[in-house]
Amino acid sequence: MGFDKRSKAKTHVPQDGDTLDSIAERETAAGNRLTWQNIARFNWGTDDPEVIDEFMRDQMGCYERGEDKRFVFSADIASEEPLLIPRPFQRSGHRLEAVHTLSVRRLAEPPDQFEACCKVSGPTFEFDKSFVRPSVVDDLEAVQAEVANHPDAKILIMGHTDKVGRKAYNKALSERRARSVRAFITNDVDTWVELADDPREQWGIREAQMILKDMGEDEPRYDPGKVDGINGPLTRAAVREFQTDNPPLAVDGQYGPNTRRVLYEKYMSGKHDIEIEADRFMNPPEEGFMGCGERNPLMRINDERDADGREADEADTEERCEENRRVTVFLFSEDRLPRLPCGIADTAPCEKRVTPPARLHNSTFTCSYYDSLARYCSCEGGRT
Repeated sequence: MGFDKRSKAKTHVPQDGDTLDSIAERETAAGNRLTWQNIARFNWGTDDPEVIDEFMRDQMGCYERGEDKRFVFSADIASEEPLLIPRPFQRSGHRLEAVHTLSVRRLAEPPDQFEACCKVSGPTFEFDKSFVRPSVVDDLEAVQAEVANHPDAKILIMGHTDKVGRKAYNKALSERRARSVRAFITNDVDTWVELADDPREQWGIREAQMILKDMGEDEPRYDPGKVDGINGPLTRAAVREFQTDNPPLAVDGQYGPNTRRVLYEKYMSGKHDIEIEADRFMNPPEEGFMGCGERNPLMRINDERDADGREADEADTEERCEENRRVTVFLFSEDRLPRLPCGIADTAPCEKRVTPPARLHNSTFTCSYYDSLARYCSCEGGRT
């Protein structure tokens, strides 16, 4: 059966629980014989269920899942483009005894959306911090390799936390972690200075000691001794040696703003340096990064909360779990970028997408959107 051109198609009005199959059944009952495959190919050029699921999420704005774990329509979705329902080809004004030429345009198969992913793992972050520790080197080399292997892909960095603390606070912390990693791999010293001065972070002597100790593996004069956050004689001596090697810094052993900036710069551009240009990133609300907060743990320990989102007994009833303090780096086709429903410092979009775990692909995640991104990502428990 042929179908009329798109300008003559009918616009679907979303209903709760609608699927392409249920739409096709209604249309067929009304005399417009359709299959779900007809609708899918007419709109997106494919009838691959997994690719359709991505279009349902990105173009249609679907966020609820059906029993088969695939996205279904909701009456309140905000779609970028409406779903079009094809109509049978109507013969009008054509003489039967004449020869007519009909041109048919078939939509091209869409490219794969997901290209690769890698993880900047839990040991990279201390509790309640976004500072990238020296243990990052292996993970960042993997990031650089994947980016090189997919030269046209766009990068999205997603940050995560463990469950200690309030949900809104953890959302902001996860954003800072994603932003910190993005700054590190683009040598953005200004962002690190801003994060260091954030009253929620307050990077100081301890972070300087970690950097100097890492540098001290190659230059023993920089070794500050124990990483304890105390500005003792060994730390001051290490700072003085660093200042001596980096004029025009004043050689006074004091860890002031100028020394801090140069230390960050040398840390980013030294042995952990990777070369990724800023234009390789997607441009969601904040240029290629977003935070998921505590919504998508790799390990679930304790999920009991009171009405205000605090831990049940005000103590750390949820253990501090480094495995969940991570950043995930996704690479997507620049021709089919996902549409992020998330907001910076806004948990409302997250609440809307919380789905019963039984309908997700990863049982420890709670966000239906992130789960759909990570289902192909082996470092997030998915498949590639």
